Amino acid sequence: MGSQLGYTLGSGGALMAVSTGPKIPIMVGAEAGDAYLSQGNAFLRAMQVFFVCNVISMSESAPPGTPNNGDTYVVAAGGSGDWNGQDNNIAYWTTDNENFPGGTWEFWVPSTGWIVGNQLDNTAYLFVQTAWQKLLRLGGTHGEYWQAGVASEEITLNTGGTTTDSAANLLPANSIIDAVVTRVTTTITTATEFEVGDAGTSDRFVPTTTDITAGDTEVGLAAMAGGVASDAAGPTQTAAAKVRITTDVNPGAGKVRVSVFYRTFVAPTS
Repeated sequence: MGSQLGYTLGSGGALMAVSTGPKIPIMVGAEAGDAYLSQGNAFLRAMQVFFVCNVISMSESAPPGTPNNGDTYVVAAGGSGDWNGQDNNIAYWTTDNENFPGGTWEFWVPSTGWIVGNQLDNTAYLFVQTAWQKLLRLGGTHGEYWQAGVASEEITLNTGGTTTDSAANLLPANSIIDAVVTRVTTTITTATEFEVGDAGTSDRFVPTTTDITAGDTEVGLAAMAGGVASDAAGPTQTAAAKVRITTDVNPGAGKVRVSVFYRTFVAPTS
C-alpha cells in the first residue's frame, strides 16, 4: 500500500487556515484550533527523510518485500507495484503514519536542486529538471576540490558572419576540457560545413564537419591531442572563455547545441 504526500492529510476534518510549504507539501503554518495533528506528524516524518537525505539505492524499480521503518530509495525508471508511476521520486517506508499502521510508502517529488546521498555507490546526486545527475567532486580538508561538470547552450548561428560565440563562458577557468559535443538542432543552410573551437583556434574541439542536418551529432575530442602544458590547442583552459562556431560561409539559418565536459580545479582556501 502506498500514499502520495502532496494530498491533504487529515482530510476527515476542516483544515481551515493550515498552509503548506512551497517545496514540501506539508504544514508550515496553522492557527489555534485548526486541525493539524496529521499534518504535524507528516512534518516529523519528512524530517526523517530530508535531514541529510540518503537513500539505500537509486537503481531499484520495484519495492523490497520486507522494508524496515525509515528505508528510503529513489525509484528507478519503470517503477512497479507500489512504486508504479513514481520514477525518480523519493520513496520512504514508514510505520509511523497513523492512517496506515501496517506501513506505507510515502513519496516525495524532487525539485531542481535537491541532493541525495546514495549508499549503494557512496556518491551524491543532484536533481536537475527531470533527472538525477551524479555529482563528481573530490575535496580536501582545506577547501580545495576537483569538480567534474558539463556546461551546455543552444547557439543560434549568426547569419551576418562566419563566426558565432556562445553567450556564456562554456569553457571554465582552471580546467581540463575533456570533450565538446554538439547536436545540430536546426538544419544549417547556405553554409556546408562548420567547426568548433574558441577565439584562438577555430577547430580546437571539433574539426571541420559537413554534418549540418538537424539531428547530426559530433563528439569533439581534438583538444585532447594537444599537449596538456604547451599546446594552445590542447585541453588546458586557464581562463574562462566562450565556445566559437565557425562556418565556411555566412549561414542562412541554423542552431547547434554545444555541451562542454570538463574538470575544474580549485585551490585551498587555508
